[in-house]
Amino acid sequence: GVGAMNGLLIKGGAVLEMAHHVRTVVFDKTGTLTTGRAVVGGRIEYVSQFMKKEEGNATQALEGGSGSLQKLLQHLPTAIRPTDIALWFACCAELRSEHPLGNAIVNAGKEIWGYDILKPTGSVSEKSKGEKDLTISDFQVVPGRGVQCTVGGIGQSEDNDSCIVRVGNREWAHGNDNEEGGDGLSKRTEDAKDDQADEDVRSLRSEGQIGVYVSVKINGTSENAKDDFYIVGVIGILDPVKNEAKSTVAALQGMGIDVWMCTGDHELTAQAVAKKVGIDEDNVCSNVKPEGKADLIRRLQKR
Repeated sequence: GVGAMNGLLIKGGAVLEMAHHVRTVVFDKTGTLTTGRAVVGGRIEYVSQFMKKEEGNATQALEGGSGSLQKLLQHLPTAIRPTDIALWFACCAELRSEHPLGNAIVNAGKEIWGYDILKPTGSVSEKSKGEKDLTISDFQVVPGRGVQCTVGGIGQSEDNDSCIVRVGNREWAHGNDNEEGGDGLSKRTEDAKDDQADEDVRSLRSEGQIGVYVSVKINGTSENAKDDFYIVGVIGILDPVKNEAKSTVAALQGMGIDVWMCTGDHELTAQAVAKKVGIDEDNVCSNVKPEGKADLIRRLQKR
């Protein structure tokens, strides 16, 4: 009907009849107030800060990291520059993602390396001696936290030729699988590099970008999930606000309707978007997992 033609799903006439009783409207952010056509914005890579190039070669060493990680990074495909390593790892983890943010990361990678992320093209079009076919397996998606995969075939030997890649919030990237870990930015300060990542993510979020962490762990280096995850970069993702979002919010507020926004994104990002569309900062719920959004609706209905 007319609703479907305008992108609206209306569950029967009874819903329309009750619409005049509505006093509160809660918007999701991604794809509702924003376009959902996200693109990569700011990107900070840390691996290159700790690289040592020998005789112009691609030999690399990550100071403070494990020797296994150093060796693995030495044998990444030659088309992957040190300034793009975190993006490439993130692309691997997001290849099967259906989330708009994951698609934005993969699309950014395809612009650099072509359609097949596992066979990246670039300044060096042919495989270097010893490079093997890369594989990606063990995809995992944890709503509200992040994604994970295993990338294999990187090293020249069969030993330690694979690594676990995580993309998501801070605690997830650090290997904290505790559901209540949240995304605090001051819980771990042991590593100065991690502190820098936190500052960079804050900066991205204050600009309205969604900041995600990218981390890598060599398979088999530790039985403790929290050990040996190294933050190799952070990526900012821009999801432009829809042209009609601000006027829609203003129209609802003009009708006396209380407008809220609920999102799984960090508070800084959520508040930046809310400010752009005119939603009061007290009506913004951030860091909310999918099940938490339903809880919010029930609480507001009981008011």
